[in-house]
Amino acid sequence: RNVDYMSVPVLRQIAALAGAGVWIGGAKPKHPASLSDDPAEFARLVAEIWGGKYRNVVEASSLDEVIKAAGILPDAAISDDLRFLHRTLPSAEVYWVNKPSNEYATVSVSFRVTGLKPQVWHPDTGVIEEASYHVRDGRTVVDLPMVPDDAVFVVFAGLGAGAQTLPVKTEQTLLTVSGPWEVRFQERRGAPASATFDKLQSYTEFAEPGIKYFSGVASYHNSFTAPKVSGPVFLNLGNVQNLAEVYVNGTYCGTAWKEPYRVDVSGALREGENRLEIRVANTWPNRLIGDQQPGVTPVTYTDSRPYRASDALRAGGLLGPVSLRELK
Repeated sequence: RNVDYMSVPVLRQIAALAGAGVWIGGAKPKHPASLSDDPAEFARLVAEIWGGKYRNVVEASSLDEVIKAAGILPDAAISDDLRFLHRTLPSAEVYWVNKPSNEYATVSVSFRVTGLKPQVWHPDTGVIEEASYHVRDGRTVVDLPMVPDDAVFVVFAGLGAGAQTLPVKTEQTLLTVSGPWEVRFQERRGAPASATFDKLQSYTEFAEPGIKYFSGVASYHNSFTAPKVSGPVFLNLGNVQNLAEVYVNGTYCGTAWKEPYRVDVSGALREGENRLEIRVANTWPNRLIGDQQPGVTPVTYTDSRPYRASDALRAGGLLGPVSLRELK
């Protein structure tokens, strides 16, 4: 702390800590704290502590300055738009790294860990991946490819080499699933039982009120012919408002609820004809706004009216484009 006044007993304690090697930061005091303090002893202690005798005493105004002067590197060196937490387990060092931004980016994070091999654990899918890394200045630098609003665990466990460089991954678009789409709407939501969409677009772009104001679960049905593939294959849904479950040939492949809206369909895909079902759920505002339109029989019941008939609608449904991509 930066204080103008300090007592002699406190200065003696600081001198003892400094002599023991404790790092101390703060401006030297200017005056004794009380009339009972010996001015000569006060001056002697101030000169001893801040006069250059101890290299571990710095005139710093913040903890960061003291840490920097002590040569202590951060646990994880990250940019300002990243966050992290660290937990030490008996057999591993676990870091949670979060990127709360809307960009796709590969970030390099320097961790205060050596001798252990890092892996990237994805909490949204359960997938565990190897990572590219190298050791520099006694720290492990890991390259993390991250998507918008991403969060991953970097787990250090097991003996690691000095470096590992993974081959660059590329994606090849095999096909785009085009219309028409058969869309079946959830019952008792004010929508027709089904409709044909010639192309993927938001419900709000339709003139039919039952579709325009629809909120609930709709199943999109289509089919496509897949070529023979050798690597992992993903179904990329493009834009989804707001959440989608993917089924290929009747097999559940995963749920897409954030960017990139895609799921691994390798286990269900077969060469030739494939049946595709995508179940999409959107949020309630559109239906609540629809229920406020003049002359409409409400579909929903609420004890308050949070939306008005003139409120803006939210995009809803599967917006696409939907494509099949192979990972190389």
